[in-house]
Amino acid sequence: MALKIGLHTFLRGAMASRRDITAIAQCADKLGFSHIGINDHIVVPTDINSRYPYTAEGTWPGRAFGEALEMLTTMSFVAGCTDRIRILSSVMILPYRPAVLTAKMLSTADVLSAGRIIAGVGVGWMPEEFEALGAPAFAQRGAVGDEYLDAFRKLWEEEHPAMAGQHVSFGNITFMPKPQQTPRLPIWIGGESAVALRRTMKWGDGWYPASNNPQNPLDSIARISAAEAQLRAACEAAGCDRSTKHMALVLLSAVEWSRHETRDGERRLFTGSTEEMIADGNALSQAGVDHISLIFQTADAQETCDRMQRFAEEVMPFLEG
Repeated sequence: MALKIGLHTFLRGAMASRRDITAIAQCADKLGFSHIGINDHIVVPTDINSRYPYTAEGTWPGRAFGEALEMLTTMSFVAGCTDRIRILSSVMILPYRPAVLTAKMLSTADVLSAGRIIAGVGVGWMPEEFEALGAPAFAQRGAVGDEYLDAFRKLWEEEHPAMAGQHVSFGNITFMPKPQQTPRLPIWIGGESAVALRRTMKWGDGWYPASNNPQNPLDSIARISAAEAQLRAACEAAGCDRSTKHMALVLLSAVEWSRHETRDGERRLFTGSTEEMIADGNALSQAGVDHISLIFQTADAQETCDRMQRFAEEVMPFLEG
């Protein structure tokens, strides 16, 4: 199966206005990208002391901007201005919103998009944002996230959903309409840890790690191949077919037609010549990656669309499969 290529976006800058979101989403739709990933921050705390897990220095790039549109609202807007492209939460922080309401919003977006929503989920990294939102305690985010995933499955799949958990409880409800996709929305589990893999085995349809975690970098074909082997081993241990668990990856560094290097001095994936990018895509496919989210976004919507168009014309037609 050919590698499916989507884009990862940040809801600031060029993705912070109606005009520019529409332009970028419709451009991606027209050019044949598989999905558009939309990231999740509701508020930006003015003081952030927490270490960001995806840069070597631990500084979150978004703190300099201070703006963030709301993810689920934006996903519904993107659904309304596109026809084909799938819309991915990349990733939605599970404890930020009430479980039943979140399940309903995702289900509604799936119905109104004619079955194009993918629920990419994680448990978060910034205690300050948890506190600002009045979310459950940061230290409990793993347990809360697990209950949310259990709740989503019940609400989306069962005729008479009910649950009595420590963090999520509901009953005596009708939850309709269900998502258009059956038996439910696809769930991709974000994170690079063994815990994320265990969540993938229990609740997920895909594993969705990021490339730039200094503790577990997935920034080369060799490292990504090793991660795919972990996924395969986890599937075998859980007694499930690997083909039922997608391997997806978000590459948290921009596509560039000039060479950039990793900390190890290797050429960074999807940088350099067009021919090198084609080789990267084919190598990822051979390594077992099913989906990748790439960054084309700049501060300008037209420049972003131009970069996407160049990639779609020069790279995508020449990928194997």
